[in-house]
Amino acid sequence: SRHKLERRQHNVETQYGTVVGKLAILADGSMSFSPEYESCRQIAEDKNVALKDVYEEARRAYCG
Repeated sequence: SRHKLERRQHNVETQYGTVVGKLAILADGSMSFSPEYESCRQIAEDKNVALKDVYEEARRAYCG
């Protein structure tokens, strides 16, 4: 059966700037962070860096 995950907005600070994302609380209580595409795309364009680099940096920033 499917369980609805609790989600909330969460920002992380990266070397490129603040990335907006979503924090999901999983059924087992663990958390998963997903950077928002539009936030990463805008930063990548503004900083003239690859979108993939911004996305990966945001994931690293969340995981510590």
